[in-house]
Amino acid sequence: MSWVDFLLALLPGLLPIAIGFVLARRGWLNPDGLLPLLRYALVPALLLTLLLGPLAQRTVVLVGLVGVAIALVGYWGARLLPRLVHRELSPAAARMNLLGWTLPLAALTLGGKPTLGMTLAVVFVFVATTLVLSEHGEAGFGVLIRQPWLYAALAALLVRLVQVPSGTLVAMATPLAQASVVVLLVQLGCLFHPLPNVRDVEAWIAVALRLFVGLGLALLAVWLLPLPSAVGRAVLLAGLAPAATTEQALLVTSKEKTPRARQVSALSTWVALLTFIAWWAVGR
Repeated sequence: MSWVDFLLALLPGLLPIAIGFVLARRGWLNPDGLLPLLRYALVPALLLTLLLGPLAQRTVVLVGLVGVAIALVGYWGARLLPRLVHRELSPAAARMNLLGWTLPLAALTLGGKPTLGMTLAVVFVFVATTLVLSEHGEAGFGVLIRQPWLYAALAALLVRLVQVPSGTLVAMATPLAQASVVVLLVQLGCLFHPLPNVRDVEAWIAVALRLFVGLGLALLAVWLLPLPSAVGRAVLLAGLAPAATTEQALLVTSKEKTPRARQVSALSTWVALLTFIAWWAVGR
């Protein structure tokens, strides 16, 4: 494949991302403004559609455990590492960007790669659950049961276990799931703003931690576990997930002061996207 063909193949995904970046940079779109639409409508519909995919139950469990491991190791690593490097890390280093990475990649699989999409959706559910319970401690369960995406996941689980006809349910969710593709990619573009400070040592430590934990554990899982090749690729993509603010990780509005976290998230997102493009170019 020539570089022209390669760039043309990337264009459909990169164009909404570029639009989101420009809108955020001009101050015309606040990424948090999209949260209610995503939280209450688009993400639950997307998850319901994807989680009715073809993965075997055993594979779902394995993928879920990998997601839990990545979330927990990253969460506690971000709390212990500052003691070793004697530098303060942003709380963003402890979180995976589910809203601005895992979900857009999952949405792009609609209508074409159900195994890849379902794997990313399973990672989302297990990682988000782990992060909610870790961040909120004793109040975690109460916070968890207020998440709309949880009920979409439970509905998909019930359909799979009882094996009831799901055609009407999927037909209702599909238009919203398809609409989520552009919205999630625009949301991802917003996360590249503000432009990061490349001389920020603490930010680079956070980026390195996320890559080391996420991609490292994903590679280990692909090597050790009997995962199908498509599932393994999805796990590796999920492992690339950059650092995140509370909003980006948990799809909730937070009162936490986030300018520093947004800088770290932006730098981490740039690194993740460039790594993804390089990986795709080599694979092509």
